[in-house]
Amino acid sequence: MAASHSGASKTNKLDGLVCTPDIDIYTSTPAINTSLVAGDYQQIGSTSQTGAPISYADWSTTGYNDFTLDAVGLGNINKTGISKFGVRNANYDVSGSPPNWDTENVSYLRSELNFMAFCETNS
Repeated sequence: MAASHSGASKTNKLDGLVCTPDIDIYTSTPAINTSLVAGDYQQIGSTSQTGAPISYADWSTTGYNDFTLDAVGLGNINKTGISKFGVRNANYDVSGSPPNWDTENVSYLRSELNFMAFCETNS
């Protein structure tokens, strides 16, 4: 089986901090399945579901950004219920190593949703 998660729509990026942020997919355990609350942010895991975050340089601002799930991610797909995944910055947020502070600049990778999941079986 192969699976990917693609995000597009209004995507953009900025690296005012010159820290080259990256982004990846992780499991999540939100409080409920039908809506999100602020505390759900702390419920996103730290084990990559792709094995390779999308780097700042590779983040597309004109098309889809595809996250291809690896064996770990594929193993976390609930085939009879709800699969719960979240998006986090890998090189600073997940690692617990914040970039240098600067009150005048920000860095981000942004996709204003429209995430699509694709799954296919290989026979």
